[in-house]
Amino acid sequence: MAKYTVWLDPGHGGSSQNYGVCSVNGKRYKEADAVLDIALKTRNYLSGYKDIEVKLTRDRDVTVSLQQRA
Repeated sequence: MAKYTVWLDPGHGGSSQNYGVCSVNGKRYKEADAVLDIALKTRNYLSGYKDIEVKLTRDRDVTVSLQQRA
């Protein structure tokens, strides 16, 4: 059993009305894609530690309401 539980909450996602937008050097990116990618990489990194259990509020491009996330 893990000693620590880490929750990652990559916001946005799913609904095309809720993907957030950011711009890097004039190129537009979906914030939803960026935060999900970072969360998945963080999960994979932290999963290498036996004392850490990692959970995500979403692990694919779906809409998760604020109530579901809490």
